[in-house]
Amino acid sequence: MNRHLDKLMGAKVSFAVRDDCALMVVFERDYALAIFNHWCLKNAKNEIGGDSLLIKGKMLSSLKESPEFRNLNFEGIELSVDLRDFARAGPEAMVLYKSGIPLAFW
Repeated sequence: MNRHLDKLMGAKVSFAVRDDCALMVVFERDYALAIFNHWCLKNAKNEIGGDSLLIKGKMLSSLKESPEFRNLNFEGIELSVDLRDFARAGPEAMVLYKSGIPLAFW
């Protein structure tokens, strides 16, 4: 399993913005995660929303990885990314950027 997301554990979200193509989540420590596949945000009550501003200032507190999904928990708000082939919306599902290190692709 690709464990590159572990580098984000404990990091806070500086800002998050979405457009028609992707969700971009920028973390402290100069990391940025671009998500091109289908994604959704859920709160502790399992209510689904899509406002990326919900995670601004939140710390990545836990991470669950499976072959089909990546679930990132930001202090009770879960960002779920669908990695299945039919959810693919770009050449990659996600890309992790950091200056000075190779890109990580899913």
